[in-house]
Parts: sequence; structure tokens; C-alpha cells
Amino acid sequence: MRTKEEIKKKTANMTEGRPLRLMITFMLPVIGTNIMQQIYAMADSISVGQGVGGEALAAIGTTDWLRNGVMWTILGLCDGFAILTAIAFGRRDDRQTADSIVNILILGAAIGVILSVAGFVFTKPLLLLIGTEEVIMDKACIYLQISYAGSAFVMMFNAGSSVLKSLGDSRTPFYAMILSSVVNILLDLVAVFVLKWGITGAAVATVLAQLIAGIYCAATLWKLPVMGYMSEMKPNIRLMKNLMAKGVPMAADMAILAVGGVILQSVINRAGFDYVAAFAATNKMILIYEGIAIALGSAMLTYVGQNYGAGRFDRIREGMKTALVISAVVSAVLGAVLVLFGRYLMIPFIERDAPSFENIVQLGGWYFTIIGLGLFSLYALHIYRQSLMGLGNTIWPLLSGAGEFAGRVGTATVLVWLIGYRALLGAEVAAFILADLFLVVPYYMVLRNREREHNYYAKK
Repeated sequence: MRTKEEIKKKTANMTEGRPLRLMITFMLPVIGTNIMQQIYAMADSISVGQGVGGEALAAIGTTDWLRNGVMWTILGLCDGFAILTAIAFGRRDDRQTADSIVNILILGAAIGVILSVAGFVFTKPLLLLIGTEEVIMDKACIYLQISYAGSAFVMMFNAGSSVLKSLGDSRTPFYAMILSSVVNILLDLVAVFVLKWGITGAAVATVLAQLIAGIYCAATLWKLPVMGYMSEMKPNIRLMKNLMAKGVPMAADMAILAVGGVILQSVINRAGFDYVAAFAATNKMILIYEGIAIALGSAMLTYVGQNYGAGRFDRIREGMKTALVISAVVSAVLGAVLVLFGRYLMIPFIERDAPSFENIVQLGGWYFTIIGLGLFSLYALHIYRQSLMGLGNTIWPLLSGAGEFAGRVGTATVLVWLIGYRALLGAEVAAFILADLFLVVPYYMVLRNREREHNYYAKK
């Protein structure tokens, strides 16, 4: 375990230095973290798909939105909490930074336990609500119940990760996820192929891996230099209310996205087994691509938050220009890969002797092509949403969630009714574009207002 001095060197002051270097340095470990998260999610799908069969793969796939809903809600809550930490750190206020960290951990522990219990209890009603096919119901229920039971561990990791990233330390969450992913893959292999525990073994492996990641982040967090104020800190009800005021809108945003996704998944379930299997396979790959967008958004939240705390609005503008250039280049390259090679990316997920192998691969290839063409809209979404959060605004990000909801649900209902189930392949891009409408212009409005407020108080 690293010493306090080593940990101190990992924090980053983003109010100084070139934005491009700061963002790339920050992004790379976050990209690695997201990729490792998706690798062990794919490890579940690949090990179950190859070791148990197509029904088990479809069972995991049909739980994607329900699992992601809880995980995204936790992520939104923790990112909202960390806004105050980033702003305090940008002001170089160690006492306020420590106070926010302590109260984030207290809130996180309580909420994590509540989510674990509630998720476990309501698993089957949720699966019934989205129209899960009877043939995969039992497997999906087991997998989802075990996943929900580990929600407290997901909260532990995300709370620690969000706080560390708000201080500029994106490496510790990456190291935690490397360790976690290696453990998860090994446990998957043992549980599914050696012990023959099937889908239960895959779920248990993932939960244990999440616990390990959470412990690693918590241990590092405890050694932060600002935690020298720990003995002076205690639960602060006023601060907790402020944290909740930042976190709840972001959690609600993610919950809205999850509800839209659940509605979309229910329509996918009605479309038949081929659509369920195709989306189960493609979603894992798309989440890796989105992980890069999330990393850039995470860098912008920390960068904007710290510079807002320091009153450096010139740097915020420079940082946005840099982020947009990065997005344009990355989305062009990665989008081309999806358009040109999407069909081939499907093959590892599907048994070649499956009766509908060709149709599943074709559906997945079309889906990848549409995502590839609209990839920049996804990157813009994360950049502007997280930048608004860094400025302390959570209302427009919440409204953007409503835009995403409208895109997914509108496609899954109106367009499917008009042109058939293949409209489902465009649901994600429609969601990204509608969300951007609530983010791009509002970001510049909020930035201008924040700068006016800062200049007004600076003159007094």
C-alpha cells in the first residue's frame, strides 16, 4: 500500500498547466478503469455464453438495463456528491475538502445498504415488469438478485472513486479495477467451467470483484493528507443536505435513463430471442466505447470544478475547446471501426452452431454501424453534462436525462409502431442527440452567469 506522501503526489491541481496534458493524463486511467469494468462484464457474458449456453447469455442480457439502472444511479449520486469536493480542493480549502469527504462516506454507506436490500427484494417484480421470457426468467432472477445484493460494494467503490477523481487522482480507481477484473475473470473461469455453478457463479464472481475494488479505494482514501482533519470531522447535517442537493438530481437523471432503458429492453424482449441476444452482445462493446466518453466527461467535471473554485473561467473555456477536439478525433476513429468491422466484433459472443447465428450477427452489425455514425453526439453529451456539473448546475443535466428518455422511449414505441422492430437499432443515437439539445446552449449560459457572479463578488 502506498504511503501518504506517494498518495499526495497522485492528486492533481488542474488550475495550472496545459489543459490537453491534464486531460489526457487524467483520462487514461479512467478509460482503463471503464474498460476493465466492461472486460469483467464481458467475461460474465462470454463465459456464460460459451460455458452454459444461449439462454443463459440472453438471461444476462435481459438484466442489463435493470443492473445498469442501479449502478448509474449510484454513479450519478457519487459524482454529484464529489462536485463540492472538487470546488473545495480548487479553493485549496483542506478543512472543507475533508469535511465533504467524511460526509460523502457516511451518506454512501447508508444509501448502499438500502439499495442492496431493496434491489434484492424487488428483483422478480422488475423482471416481470419488463416482460422477461419465461424460459430465461429463473436464470435472470438469480443473476440479478445476486448483483443487486452487491450494490453496497458498488457504492463503496464509486464513492471512493468519485472523491479521488475530484482531487485529480484517477489512477487509484484504475489500479483497483485492474485487481478487481483479474479476480473476476479468474473466479468466472473457476465458477463456470470448473465448479459448473453456471450463471450463479458468474454473478458471485462479479460481486466479490466489486468488493475488492471498494476496499482498495477506501484504503487509499483513508491515507489522503487532507484526512489529517479526520479527528475534527463529524456528521454535518447541513453539509449532507447540500451534498444531497447536488447528488439527488444526478441520481434522478440516471434513474430516468434507467427507466427509459428498461422500457426499451421490454420492447427488445418482445422482439424475440435474436434481438435479445444481439443487444446483449453489442451492449458490452458499446459500453467500452462509452467508457472513453465517460472518462473525458469525468476529466471535465474535475477540471471545471477545480477551476470554478479557483475563479479561472479563462481556463474553463480553453478546456472545453480542448475536450471538443479530443472528442471529434476519437469519435471519428472509433466510429469508423464500428462501421467497418462491427459484424466481426459480434462473433466472439455467439456460438457458431447456434440456429440463428447469422441473423444475430447481422442485427448486431447494423446496430454498430448506426452507433458509429452517431458517436460524436455521445461524446458531446458527456462533455457538456459533466462540465455543467462542475459548475455546480445539476438541473440542465437532469433535463438532458429527460431528453435521453424521450429518445429511447419514442423510438421503442412510436418508431417501432411505424417501421417495425428494426427501429430499435437507432434508439441510442436518438437518445444522445435529444440529450445534447438540453446541454450545449445551457452550458454556455450557465458559464456566463457563473463568471458574472464571480466578478460581482470579487469587486465587493
